[in-house]
Amino acid sequence: MERASDYDGGQCDPACKPLRLYYTHVYPFKALFLWLNHGVAPTSLFTKREFAMKLSNGRLIRRQFFQTVEQLQKRLCQCGATRFEIGAIYDDPPVAQSSFSAPQRLRKEFVIDIDITAYDDIRTCCTGKRICRRCWGFLAAAINVLEASLRLQFGYKSILWVFSGQRGVHCWVSDDSAIELKDAHRHAALGWLDVLKNAKGLKTSPAIRRSADLNSPLHPMIRFATSKIPCNFNQLILTTQDAFAWEDRWRCLLGKLSGGSLFQSSLAAAWEAEPERCSLDKWDDILAEAKDLPGYVSRPRRIGLQKSMEDMVLQCMYPRLDVQVSRRSEHLLKAPFCVHPDTGRICVPIDPSTVEEFNPDSVPTLTDILEEISTSQGEPGCLGR
Repeated sequence: MERASDYDGGQCDPACKPLRLYYTHVYPFKALFLWLNHGVAPTSLFTKREFAMKLSNGRLIRRQFFQTVEQLQKRLCQCGATRFEIGAIYDDPPVAQSSFSAPQRLRKEFVIDIDITAYDDIRTCCTGKRICRRCWGFLAAAINVLEASLRLQFGYKSILWVFSGQRGVHCWVSDDSAIELKDAHRHAALGWLDVLKNAKGLKTSPAIRRSADLNSPLHPMIRFATSKIPCNFNQLILTTQDAFAWEDRWRCLLGKLSGGSLFQSSLAAAWEAEPERCSLDKWDDILAEAKDLPGYVSRPRRIGLQKSMEDMVLQCMYPRLDVQVSRRSEHLLKAPFCVHPDTGRICVPIDPSTVEEFNPDSVPTLTDILEEISTSQGEPGCLGR
């Protein structure tokens, strides 16, 4: 099925030794098998599932199929894969590295990927691939919202959240009904969950409501799923991130509010005169101005202002999904408990009930784990050599 040369990238590389030790002594292969297979006796959920392996030379070996999890473990140890990824289940798996000869019916868990870089326009503590305890709040809010949607709106029960090891989170929905979703159904489910669509930046205008009219109410399910967002907004956006401290940010904020030119110019003048005013105080200023709008301002206009503020909260806090990962069942996704090749951190599961307490900086690395095992065996550092 494979050529020996396919795995030369890991065979002789001394840097792969820690990974082989991890796959041999630490990685929970039995738990992985039970999770993917939905039972003890091997089924097509495992034996006809594609695995892919990233070698130390950068090559990705796809279309690997195994009859047992022991075979998977042996192969990973042989090639010293820097990581391995999980793919779809095929009705008739190919047995060669050549391209698929015909379209296959695919099955796979419904997966969701959220990357912290999608929030670079609003977070102030980090940029790019960096993530810290402060900006983790964006991903925590996303997990809270999607947990509610997936369980209460879709009725799913088997949901696993996993830290990606660097800058995001993955969600695996493994209910039977989710695994059987066709790509068209995945696209439809994503259309429901991805409320912001392509308007995820502050300078864009997402169509959150049923119509362009701000007086149009939010869909009841969106309002239900986001019931915890206002408190998170005050803490994360206004306090922790102080997201509207800079002039370009607060002008963008004012431009999205529908209070009228006089309303906006009044606030702009006040903030220009006091440039050190923090985001929380600015938001309080908006609330005070909205309350004190002159009596001749019509009720619909007042409601429109309130709705535009509500939309701003959602635009900052609602989950920003990487839609390409979810739309097609053939997409690969890094396996839980893998080692991220750039950070060395383990892709650990996340408990959604305590997601706010999760600290990405405290996630163990491969070195941490091997050193701990070495120390417990009375030979500090021996596994790392």
